[in-house]
Amino acid sequence: FQIEVRPDFKTPDWKGMKLSKPVETISDDDVQESLDRVLARYATLEATDEPAAMNDKLLITAAFTLDGKLQSEMDEERVTLESRLSFSDAVCEDFGKLMVGVKEGDTRNGKVKVSEGIADEALRGKELDASFHVVEVFKRENPALTPAFLEELGDFESEDELRDFVRDSLARQADYRTQQELRKAVITELAGTADFELPESLVKRQTLRELERKVLELRRSGFDEDNIRRFVNASKQNAQATTEASLREHFILEQIADEEKVDADDADYEAEISLIAQQSDMPERRVRARLEKQGQMDALRNQIVERKVIDMIVDAAKVSEEPVDKKSGEEE
Repeated sequence: FQIEVRPDFKTPDWKGMKLSKPVETISDDDVQESLDRVLARYATLEATDEPAAMNDKLLITAAFTLDGKLQSEMDEERVTLESRLSFSDAVCEDFGKLMVGVKEGDTRNGKVKVSEGIADEALRGKELDASFHVVEVFKRENPALTPAFLEELGDFESEDELRDFVRDSLARQADYRTQQELRKAVITELAGTADFELPESLVKRQTLRELERKVLELRRSGFDEDNIRRFVNASKQNAQATTEASLREHFILEQIADEEKVDADDADYEAEISLIAQQSDMPERRVRARLEKQGQMDALRNQIVERKVIDMIVDAAKVSEEPVDKKSGEEE
């Protein structure tokens, strides 16, 4: 029989790195924009004859062809008019430019790029012709922030308390992006001296597990379900390569954690579960029970330990701060 063991490699030298730390500031406009996205989930939709604008809802059908041959069709689906439209196995990068101004009955033709990770090898990376037909256009009417609605939204006593909650979520999202950039920089430095092979069977088996771990991390970092869903769709398009990179990161950070005696304790678990519960609007006890039932406590432990190791490496590094360009940050 065969068993898989952790790869054997020399621990990279991680002390004294030179790192650039992106720093984001949260403005009142950022809070208002995020609040509008929250309220959109409770908005009423009214069919309209007016031209579609960004963030309107569209009921569309679609057909996708390659060299004139039909590859797939999409039945009536309601989508948000955003700059890009992401499917589980493809993306239309210029969806916003293509569809702004459409009315009921209009058809627009564009392109979608198929991901490299789909099962059909003949279509991997191909660009398909897409025909989007608009069945209906819907305008959104956000609810008023009445005391009754604030209580329904999350037991908020005032609009100011709601805005403070939104600002805190945005701050955690900004911190997540900062940590990801620092993590990327750290891993780039460390991976250059840690060369090892990963069994293909391990990569395939860990793909779903790695995706679940990232979803947990996004939830505790204040991202809403729409953002998480877009991340999942994007990740599925290149799942194997993403998983391989994540596994390399994990093995490197785990080895440093073992050598430096870094581990997760009860307080760490409680803090993570509290953040997930706060973002999901669920009791902490229920969140813990769900994580245990789904076998995700191990993923949570890895998440905690890896973050601690990254923090340790950053503390030992020479770090310079760089302000973030908000426009480029929004695209990401």
